[in-house]
Amino acid sequence: MSKIKFKDILKEEYIELMQLDKGLKSIKKAWEDWKKGPATEYEDVPPAYKELEKYIAKWIKKNLR
Repeated sequence: MSKIKFKDILKEEYIELMQLDKGLKSIKKAWEDWKKGPATEYEDVPPAYKELEKYIAKWIKKNLR
């Protein structure tokens, strides 16, 4: 079992204080709805996942400075 460092706990506190879970759950629901959708093919999922990652990272870099 590895030790938890104080700096790791502190970093998690920043995120907890931002109360992001509601927004993240909304993204998760949209993803799950899309995956279950009638037009979604199994082979579409991996490239769509990578596209979603890039989209979110780009959005964060553009909007959270």
